[in-house]
Amino acid sequence: MKEAPQARSRVASQHRGIRRRHAARLAAVQALYQIEVTGDPVIGVIEEYSQHRIDGQDIEVADGAKANKTLFVELVQGVTRSQDQIDERLNLLITSKRTVDELEVILRSVLRTASYELDHRYQVPARSLIKEYVRIADAFFSGKEPSFVNGLLDKVARCLRPGELERQENPNGSD
Repeated sequence: MKEAPQARSRVASQHRGIRRRHAARLAAVQALYQIEVTGDPVIGVIEEYSQHRIDGQDIEVADGAKANKTLFVELVQGVTRSQDQIDERLNLLITSKRTVDELEVILRSVLRTASYELDHRYQVPARSLIKEYVRIADAFFSGKEPSFVNGLLDKVARCLRPGELERQENPNGSD
């Protein structure tokens, strides 16, 4: 009986961590959108979000959840630093005749952030990241965009992490 409260506490802590990471990802997508639309400097947007928007007080940013600031900063800086390489990869994998630059700004922000994470945060399973960014796309779009994000991120994951999705589909190696 003594372990039950500890187990509940551990589960609650894990849920808080998941919620904070989700909030950081959502805020990063929104910050990248703001940077692209306004031309504001990256460091200024990171400071604005860190001081006023990702602390859980702004319901429009990160669903009002307190975001993991370290992850937020890593994503915004990483995407802006690697944007050319990210866009090049996405352009190779998009099967439609559109390019990344022709996509809606928020859709670009979602795809760039997810691609960055798939390329740099191997501790997070590819399938989890894909689900997370489809969920984020779903927060902004009600049409085909979440499916587009799912399909394109599946290709990105298979390119960057060969075999990982297959191992997750068949954890025992059986069909």
